[in-house]
Amino acid sequence: MKKLYTFMLSLLLILGLAYALAEKAPTVYTSGEFQYILLEDGTAEITGWLHNEAILVRKLTIPGTIDHYTVTSIGDYAFEWCTSIEALALPESVDSVGAYAFSHCSIKSLDLSNVSNVSEDAFKDLEFVQKIVLPGSFKHISAGMFAYLINLEEIVLPEGIESIGERAFSNCVSLKSVTVPEGVKSIGDYAFEECKSLESVIFPN
Repeated sequence: MKKLYTFMLSLLLILGLAYALAEKAPTVYTSGEFQYILLEDGTAEITGWLHNEAILVRKLTIPGTIDHYTVTSIGDYAFEWCTSIEALALPESVDSVGAYAFSHCSIKSLDLSNVSNVSEDAFKDLEFVQKIVLPGSFKHISAGMFAYLINLEEIVLPEGIESIGERAFSNCVSLKSVTVPEGVKSIGDYAFEECKSLESVIFPN
């Protein structure tokens, strides 16, 4: 009897957990090649891309609206390993990019002019990137954000930067120069690990 009670209790706990997880999982919608969810503020977050990787995409343009919802975020892993993407255009409405969102793509340049929040490793291992544009309002370089950008030679951080996360530029083996703005308060461990070509790091006076 005791074993039956224990079994029933365990079953109820498992069913309760499964129900709770199901309740929290947002509905995923599809519009064209894009998958998205709706956020609490009524805007959309793109979570996936239903694209045939055999077809090369010279430039991926993220829409500013999808099914009449404003796109404000790119979700975690949304475009990871989409190696057919060579260029990326983000709309002004997107201000958040999730973890590993574009890692291991074939993107050659990054313009994050309107983005303010980027999660860790979002642009990791973009081996073709040579240039990065960050807005003046950008405050935090997250952990591993630009790690393994092996062709990146120079980065000028905007004056608004306050912190550089751990591994932020690790293994950027072509990086030769870094200019650190006056507002930076912390630099994480291994931020420039294995940057073997680094010749100068310019700090404010």
